Amino acid sequence: MLVEGIDYTVNYQLGQVQILDESLKASNTPIEVSTENNAVFGQQTKRFTGINVEHKFNENFVLGGTFLNLNERPITQKANYGTEPINNTIVGFNGNYATQVPFLTRLVNKLPNIDTDAESNFSVRGEVAYLLPGSPSGTNLNGEATSYIDDFEGSQNSIDLRSQQSWFLSSRPVGLNTPTNGNEDDNGIQNGYQRAMLNWYSIDPIFYTSQRQMTLQMKICLAFTQVVFL
Repeated sequence: MLVEGIDYTVNYQLGQVQILDESLKASNTPIEVSTENNAVFGQQTKRFTGINVEHKFNENFVLGGTFLNLNERPITQKANYGTEPINNTIVGFNGNYATQVPFLTRLVNKLPNIDTDAESNFSVRGEVAYLLPGSPSGTNLNGEATSYIDDFEGSQNSIDLRSQQSWFLSSRPVGLNTPTNGNEDDNGIQNGYQRAMLNWYSIDPIFYTSQRQMTLQMKICLAFTQVVFL
């Protein structure tokens, strides 16, 4: 994880990122950049529905029920992994029973040095809920919820041939018994003898252009330079 201001800087006006760590640029390590677009925030439609019903059977007993539903409508049929839309339902029941118990007061008054007229109450409360997870029908495949992982469209890495960091000295073919290297040695510096000298430059095109246009045959006849358009 790179740190802004230390490993890179961001020009928010131009939308450019500059890598500051020279060793990171020289290593040719692929750098993954992720951004957030605030324009798409809040576009997903969400619907929250709930109802709570209670019925008082008498002065002592109350029974109720609750229904909650949260439904998210996906923006597209491809639900990304980790951000799948939901269609969850919660069903719950609650009850309350309370009554006066006079005999508890009389029982307490039988204790030594205790005389009270406070009423004794007995109450029981309970709640139970059950979650029914689900998904919107728009993301289902053959009746089952699906999640979009990746189609590997961005799995290709491009290599710019114009960058000198993309070029490395290759190994010499095996079996070249040249006069300067009759006995080949994998670790010997003589393996680099008689290599062809190849230089790579980026020369301004103005040095190749003139008022008189060069024909293809004339360009091929150039023994030391060759223009390559990338």
